[in-house]
Amino acid sequence: MKRVIFTLCVFLSIYCLNGADFLSQEILDSKDLESLAQRAQEDMLDSVFFKDISTPQVIALSDFANLTHFELDIQTLARLPLVSLRDSGKFSLTGAISGNALNADPLLDGIRAQRNKAEFQDIIPKGALLAPTYSLSARISDSLAPLDSGADSKNAQNPQKVRTNLSFIFSITNLKTGLIEWDYIAHISKEAQIEGYYKSQNERACLAGGNGASVK
Repeated sequence: MKRVIFTLCVFLSIYCLNGADFLSQEILDSKDLESLAQRAQEDMLDSVFFKDISTPQVIALSDFANLTHFELDIQTLARLPLVSLRDSGKFSLTGAISGNALNADPLLDGIRAQRNKAEFQDIIPKGALLAPTYSLSARISDSLAPLDSGADSKNAQNPQKVRTNLSFIFSITNLKTGLIEWDYIAHISKEAQIEGYYKSQNERACLAGGNGASVK
């Protein structure tokens, strides 16, 4: 299992409500997601789990738990790591059942509701759906901390700066045995410039007072 650390810089706004921090924009852009997914794919394709798969398997997208202070494109983050799996011919992604990382196709239920209607000539028989053998899930958490204004001259000139550390845990679970067959952990660290405008003094004090919340 590999650990990957990225460092980038972004600009964002912080709003404080009831002592908590809420950041108003997405912190990861498409390049961040693609880079993260690429590294996860490489780790997956190099794993013993993947190499031992000898017959095609069905995989489902389970929940991708976003425990961060940021908006995240969960469905894109979930689909990108599966590209190489599906291209390999070893895995097929089911659209019949899913967690929050995929919208299951509503027509699957709709067409089966027409089984007893004479207007439909072709009827999908019961038992035709393929149950998934594996599921892909993830957990994304973060921690926020104000940077020391005296750490360097740049910070001294602009103390309204925080570091956010995002942690990603991807897991593939065997749905028959419950065993975790593969997991991958990555970290993305970003130094964020806080905008000068706040709605109130309390919002400014939220960060200045070191109230950078950590979500575990």
